[in-house]
Amino acid sequence: MNQLFPRLHTPAGRAKAHRQSIRFRQAVAVLLALASVLLLVACGGVGIIDVERGKYVQGRTLTVGVTNLLKAPHLGYQDANGLHYVLRPQNPQANVLAVAKVTIANYRSTRVLMHIDTTAAYVDDDTNARYPVIDPNERRQESPSAVKDEDLFGKIPMWGSIELPQDFQVTGWMVFEIPKDRQVVRFGWEQGENIVVRFTEP
Repeated sequence: MNQLFPRLHTPAGRAKAHRQSIRFRQAVAVLLALASVLLLVACGGVGIIDVERGKYVQGRTLTVGVTNLLKAPHLGYQDANGLHYVLRPQNPQANVLAVAKVTIANYRSTRVLMHIDTTAAYVDDDTNARYPVIDPNERRQESPSAVKDEDLFGKIPMWGSIELPQDFQVTGWMVFEIPKDRQVVRFGWEQGENIVVRFTEP
């Protein structure tokens, strides 16, 4: 027995036993975490994953992530031809733009074809009112120069037809118009499958 367990009545023995206990608990924690991941994969489950910059939800084929969500009185951007555009709410006295930075990833299918239009995505507010993604090409206005805070948003809003081969992803902005006094609590994706990203507890 003395070869298997340290003598606990000495300081050295107690310290050695404490170190062995810590190592054992760490090993158990790692094994439990690994088992949880394997169980989720094996069951093909859909779960919300909290990450540092946002939330990701895995569906049957796609993984949808929202890594930034903010309100803005306008959205300015520059297109591939160097032209400047601005999007504003149709009712700027009552509404603002809710701008979501969205990532769509394909890790499971050989190829996914998507068409992003006004039926592709939505956001829900804290009263359960729903707002569809707006068409940036229909709502945009050309600006003679760069719009204030244009660099904050960077890329052109995500829109139109997109092809995603396996293990590829696309990231861009989606824009919604919501009342100024409302908070966005859910983002919904409805292209091919329904995926909901919740920002508050249901």
